Amino acid sequence: YPATGLVIDSKGRLFGTTSSGGDSACNCGTVFMLTASSSGQWTETVIHTFTGPDGEIPMTNLTFDSHGNLFGATTIGGAYAYGNLFMLSPTSSGWKESAVLNFTKNTTGSGASSLLFDSAGNLYASLLSAGNIANCGAVIQLMRASSGWKENKLHIFTGKGSDGCYPNSLRFDA
Repeated sequence: YPATGLVIDSKGRLFGTTSSGGDSACNCGTVFMLTASSSGQWTETVIHTFTGPDGEIPMTNLTFDSHGNLFGATTIGGAYAYGNLFMLSPTSSGWKESAVLNFTKNTTGSGASSLLFDSAGNLYASLLSAGNIANCGAVIQLMRASSGWKENKLHIFTGKGSDGCYPNSLRFDA
């Protein structure tokens, strides 16, 4: 079940996710790459199969940083079962997955629906839940730090008055 759009890298390869499938026992989803041959045929390569502890059901768009690392998010699974933001880094032997941020029920939030990098390399995510603060979602910023990533909540949606609920898309203005 490919559930999100595709992203293209500088080599013309397409990347996407499936919300289920893979060769793990949990049927947790995959990240795949499509590569075109000189004859115009496309070949699929699964670059990561989720197993549960590393996340389940990737449902956000994928995005690249300026170093060629691929970022996405899962809706459940991960260290605390509330999903995570993950990074896939290209290596000489394939792609290496690592967690950027594991969502928690009471602090971070969960259910990332959109990811976006700015020109300074900061990662932004819209979340459908905002932990114990509110249950209408949030927009967070993640900045690289010496010990990983530092999280900053930019806005917590309350669903009251003219404030919305459940953000599902992020874009920069022109």
